[in-house]
Amino acid sequence: MTPDEFDARTSMFPCLQYGMWPSELYLFASACVDAGVTAVVESGVYNGVSTQVLHALFPGQVVSVEYDKSHLPKDFPFPVQIGDGAVLAPRAIARMVMLGVTAIGVLLDGPKSLRARAIKDQCVHDYPAVRVVGIHDHKPGLGFGETSHSWNPAFREAVGRHLDARVPLASREAHPKGPGLALWIR
Repeated sequence: MTPDEFDARTSMFPCLQYGMWPSELYLFASACVDAGVTAVVESGVYNGVSTQVLHALFPGQVVSVEYDKSHLPKDFPFPVQIGDGAVLAPRAIARMVMLGVTAIGVLLDGPKSLRARAIKDQCVHDYPAVRVVGIHDHKPGLGFGETSHSWNPAFREAVGRHLDARVPLASREAHPKGPGLALWIR
């Protein structure tokens, strides 16, 4: 998937002050496409923009989890499981594997930090079908062996600046490289 193809399929979704930036979603989605991923588990849905983007890219193949129902807009068009992502995300992966899905992407935007890394480690260890894991709001180079990161200067120059032009100016000024998405690819 090229950045222009991604933009054509997702530019109708708003970029909010808080949430995943288009370049971060592109990095995750393009890694999934390259890895042959056919289904995605997303934990952390706040405002639901990333969920809408994932459904546009992987129609009918997204399971989303959010801890707090009040984080979702009224009349949100997609189903979301409400509860702890540390429990529900691995359960969704197990269900997908039981249904014969052989290539799964996992996007973690809640829980954060050490809990997110623990979920990543569990999913990668327990389920060989997990091919790609992205953790949002994760800085690079913390010794956790990420394959790629949205702060990579070449990625920012080639893709990030173009896709992130839709991000509100205040957010771009506060975070010139974006919040940060670390990516692990099996």
